[in-house]
Amino acid sequence: MSCTIKRVLYIDKSRIYGGAEECLIALASDLDRARFIPTICLDYPMQHHRFFETSGADVVYRVPHTPMWAKDRWGKYPPLGIGHLERLLLARRLHVILQHHRPAIVHYNLYRHTAYLDLWVARRLGTVVISHVRSLASQALLSRKVLANSDGIICTSDIVRREVELVYPEGLIRSIYDGVNCDRYRYHGTREEAKQSLNLRSDTFILSSVAMLDPRKGHDVAIRAMPKIVKHNPSVILIIAGGEPDTSQGKETRRLRALAETNGIGAYVRFLGHCSDMAALYTATDVVLALSSDGEAFGRVPVEAACAQRPVIATGLGATPEIVEPDFSGILVARRDSGAVADAVMRLCAQPETATRLGRQAAEKVAALFNSRVHADKVQAFYEELLQKHQRPPGSRS
Repeated sequence: MSCTIKRVLYIDKSRIYGGAEECLIALASDLDRARFIPTICLDYPMQHHRFFETSGADVVYRVPHTPMWAKDRWGKYPPLGIGHLERLLLARRLHVILQHHRPAIVHYNLYRHTAYLDLWVARRLGTVVISHVRSLASQALLSRKVLANSDGIICTSDIVRREVELVYPEGLIRSIYDGVNCDRYRYHGTREEAKQSLNLRSDTFILSSVAMLDPRKGHDVAIRAMPKIVKHNPSVILIIAGGEPDTSQGKETRRLRALAETNGIGAYVRFLGHCSDMAALYTATDVVLALSSDGEAFGRVPVEAACAQRPVIATGLGATPEIVEPDFSGILVARRDSGAVADAVMRLCAQPETATRLGRQAAEKVAALFNSRVHADKVQAFYEELLQKHQRPPGSRS
């Protein structure tokens, strides 16, 4: 490989701040600046974009303000064709940015089947293109046309890689688990202080269901498990932590509140909303619940909980079994089985030594496989493999 420094342009198009964006920030922060210089390309300014500044990467916008033709201006259902217009105009703006920055690599942070125009523009300029697939096939359409316009494909887990290979078996595909900055989830204080910061009593047994408030995330399963749990241990409190994709509606929050009242456990359920101090929440928590009803492409919550040495009860779907080993680093339950969730919680209530052991062993596994430094090293090795294969000069500098 040449000793020249290569510029990597990361394209992120998410309208919300989630695991993909947090992983991108960690990756850009951990890049070896003697080898790669990161630039993050965003469509137009949004509130969550301020977090990207912490990565130390340059941030560029295709459009400096929310344009009139953007789908965001048209509500939930924009006029027919507005999405095609937006993609066309943003692709034109991307062409200008690519010509100016001349990156060696374009890394599409969150694969979408609508990315064809962006990838086509990048390839026409001779740039190495990477698509990062962060969804299961049941959650996002896998387009062979888009995948074929990628020089390399990164999948967040082995199950995602197997699904991509079914669509595009000849692609250069790698499974690279997301990196998590464990320091962010280690609370610098005592459990009592963490509970106090959340206005929780010291004698409560805390369950936390952590995920965006979306029906498929399984918060309702946690609520349905609570009557049996409360009967066994009346000091239990369920915290539901996560914001709604559309905060102007609050539809899922209302549904879950009504479900809690209907099941007679409204007083035992607390809605935290978006949590800005996850380290305090995980430290205050006794057991973390990750009960997705359709599986996760990676399963970030079990990894975050392990950073705080907290045991996890999770649905055994998607990539979660790659992260949570039964009775070693957590407990797996069947999809939407509230009875099994209740039994697992009561077991850990009665066996605190088991909960401690599961949390400790999960932390050891995460330190070895899922930390952000390991992730960055593997991604950079893939960059160099692709650059060596294609030997494309754009973006190099001395």
